[in-house]
Amino acid sequence: RLRALEKIGHPTEKIELLRQAINRQETVSFTYYSSRGEGERIIEPYCIVFEWGAWYIYGYCLSQNDFRLFKLNRLWSLANTHTPYTLRELTDGQLSFVDQIGEESIQLTAAFHQSAKYRLIEEYGPDCYTEEEDGTLLFQRPFASRGYLLQWLLSFGDQVKVHRPADLAADIHGQAIKMQKQYE
Repeated sequence: RLRALEKIGHPTEKIELLRQAINRQETVSFTYYSSRGEGERIIEPYCIVFEWGAWYIYGYCLSQNDFRLFKLNRLWSLANTHTPYTLRELTDGQLSFVDQIGEESIQLTAAFHQSAKYRLIEEYGPDCYTEEEDGTLLFQRPFASRGYLLQWLLSFGDQVKVHRPADLAADIHGQAIKMQKQYE
């Protein structure tokens, strides 16, 4: 049973509530939004992770009966249930967060326009690209989620050209055609 609690939404408030719940070994509840829809979750939180340019909570999901990684930006109506839990034993495999995304790593090679430099640095740091002779920024990096990668690349519009993988470049081309038809 949940106690009457203020619903938490701001990232720093989420992190603070989760940090306290981890320290006290208390479960948390929230509404989670993903490509598969939305649902209510209760988890035993284990650690807060900053990876792939975003904050995540890693914990044991009581509805899935397994460890899961939840992106904080997709997590709303966060509340501490004040229900204690006993720590579960974690294997090395369960601590491999890339595996939690659920897709194989995709090695991206793309050329970005100089105007995208600030975004690359903001998201991946000043050493994430190599400046080519023509001024383009050669970006090479693995990504764990094809869906995220496609959306991220599309957000750059004409400031990026994907070299590899070829099928990803074809997907972007297909999306551009669909977008063009949307505005005809």
